Amino acid sequence: MQWLEQHVETLRLLAAELPVRAQHCRGVLGDLVREIGARQGVQACFACHDGLLVETAGTADFEALAAMSQRLVEAGSQPALHHMLGPARQALLSGTTQKLALLIIEPFAVGVLAGAQLRLAQALAR
Repeated sequence: MQWLEQHVETLRLLAAELPVRAQHCRGVLGDLVREIGARQGVQACFACHDGLLVETAGTADFEALAAMSQRLVEAGSQPALHHMLGPARQALLSGTTQKLALLIIEPFAVGVLAGAQLRLAQALAR
């Protein structure tokens, strides 16, 4: 019984820390989204988890972007692709007028919406 009690106590301690760590993570994530969203040329930035919005900055149809992001993350997680490339870290969907870049930071996806001509690497480098 001592073994079980030790594990239960360890789980209790971890559970007690989880809300603090989760809140800290959410704060850092929110700061990142707001900072990216304020970059010149970036229309919007958001973070989502399983297609549900967590943070937003800028102007966009965030619900639609979160849903699209979830599908892109799912597509990148297909076993065959996962086996060839490893776990997905980024995805890019580029249209004629806009582009959506996804940074996959498990368990979150951070999306950046910008004009198709914007060089995201330069806009986000500084």
